[in-house]
Amino acid sequence: MSRTNTSQNSNLDDRLADFTDDMLEGRMKQTASTADEDLLLLEDTVLRLSKTYPPVSLDEARVKQMQVRLKNRIRRETQETEQPFWKKWFARPQVRALIGVVSVLLLFVIASPYLTAAGSSTTAAALTPTLGTFIALGLTIMLVLILWIKRRK
Repeated sequence: MSRTNTSQNSNLDDRLADFTDDMLEGRMKQTASTADEDLLLLEDTVLRLSKTYPPVSLDEARVKQMQVRLKNRIRRETQETEQPFWKKWFARPQVRALIGVVSVLLLFVIASPYLTAAGSSTTAAALTPTLGTFIALGLTIMLVLILWIKRRK
């Protein structure tokens, strides 16, 4: 029973597809079948849709523009996949900011012995400002300002 129902549905589908193809090619202007009510309603819907949304023809300039855009997009996507690992990572602003912060901290650690005054006392005094702390704070603020200015808007 389901086999005949399936074959009948596929037959209706084929008839509707044939009608739609004929209508799109301009050979059909009105409904073709009168025997089957469901098919008649579907054909009527297809006709109303074709009258409401007529087919849009593309001129040659528009087609060439679409082809150029497609080729550019394909080329851009292939170039993105072929980029080496380090270029992908350094293109991210978060990675550049992290490298900048680490380099400033490393520079501070290397330069801190040279920034202390000779013969200064290292007694345990809480919150005693040192020259190195101010320099590190200044470099960090400068780095944050540079990143803030160069951010994407």
